[in-house]
Amino acid sequence: MDLNALNKELVSRRNLLFLVVLSAIAFLGSCSYAIVVVYGIDHKVEELTQQEVLKSALKLKIDASELYFMDSSFAGYLNDIDTSLWLFEKNNYQPLQYKVFNRQGKLISQVVNCDAGGFPNLKWDWMFNQFPPTVIENKFGDLLALEEYSSYFTPLPHYKRTDSSKYTVVVVWSDWMGRQNKRFLQKVKDIRSANQKVEVDYLYVNFDNVLYRLTR
Repeated sequence: MDLNALNKELVSRRNLLFLVVLSAIAFLGSCSYAIVVVYGIDHKVEELTQQEVLKSALKLKIDASELYFMDSSFAGYLNDIDTSLWLFEKNNYQPLQYKVFNRQGKLISQVVNCDAGGFPNLKWDWMFNQFPPTVIENKFGDLLALEEYSSYFTPLPHYKRTDSSKYTVVVVWSDWMGRQNKRFLQKVKDIRSANQKVEVDYLYVNFDNVLYRLTR
């Protein structure tokens, strides 16, 4: 395959994955402007500076000490994964994710927007019925350990969890998701408040620039 053909294939794959993200949100096989508006999602993905993300996080009442940014190179990491792991790739492209890692850094539970269902708002209650949340399927728990995953976070490129915490929760959020983002973060706040006795480190990781890279 020549270089031009390869580039076209990669662009096609990236665009297809982005459409999968949108379709998972709308689950109607349509990525029309009307559907996006009904869900309260911004129709255009913007590249955000860290200052813009911080400003948005403060409006959303995210503690700045728990705020991280997913480097856009994470999209490249996912694009390089073997195509047989497309489901793992698809789950990690979702704009709203809740991942629970154990003390050893292994993923033991995850909730992503494409599993939530619901219209005109995503329905999270049935998955956040306990802590850690209900697991749909976790056959990829060994593929991306917390140590490697957090290497894509800034400003701390290598997150080191505290010895006292039993779990680390990574909350992936996207300003682009508008109303759905706000509702998701409120649900995270609810489950966090309901399980205050559990030793958990929370990392709120903004995902907008990964989504932006997918559209380029």
